[in-house]
Amino acid sequence: MHAMKDEKKTKKQLIYELTGLRQRNVELEETFMQFRKTAEDIEKELENISMELAISLSEVFEALKKISYGDPDVRISEESEFEIIAKLKYKVNLTAKNIGEMVDQSHEFAMGLAEHFDVLHKVSKGDLNARVSGESEVELLEALKNVTNEMIESIDREISNRKLAEEKLREALATIKTLHGILPICSYCKKIRDDKGSWNQLEAYISEHTDAKFSHGLCSECAKKMYPEYYKE
Repeated sequence: MHAMKDEKKTKKQLIYELTGLRQRNVELEETFMQFRKTAEDIEKELENISMELAISLSEVFEALKKISYGDPDVRISEESEFEIIAKLKYKVNLTAKNIGEMVDQSHEFAMGLAEHFDVLHKVSKGDLNARVSGESEVELLEALKNVTNEMIESIDREISNRKLAEEKLREALATIKTLHGILPICSYCKKIRDDKGSWNQLEAYISEHTDAKFSHGLCSECAKKMYPEYYKE
């Protein structure tokens, strides 16, 4: 009897244990499925990360390539889920911006120098009204513009002063007539012979060849000879 009871208990225990094993097996399968799903999610996320990294790096390399070929206007989106990629994109855009500013300044400097040479060429041809115009953010160009314009104005003033002095000199020379060389004069009547061979009164000859004017009078010796009655001793 006891043996039969023990046998029934053993069967119950075995069934119980078997049921427990099945339950644990189900739990293990569920846990495995969860691990498997987690692994798949991680693998998928890694694929997405790799894809974004690849795309971002491709954008960065393409931008750097364009910059190296002389296109500083290129810009790329700085948005990224990864901080290091966002910083890298920011650096690329900042580099492009700095190079662009250098290119713009070089272009502006070249244009400014071309304008200076053109103005100086005009000045060399006598156009003293030529001036370097416009404003520039390049400090050197602004300083050069001021120096050039001041130089042209100084030259203009100097030439104007010289022209004024020359004009005054011409006016002065126009009002001055001089007699020079040897004048043939009659030792008796004091007439002067001109270059045509005619004899002229001294007063007429001097008046014709100078701006001198004569007023007639008598010296004391001639007065005594002409009017002795007024000079009786």
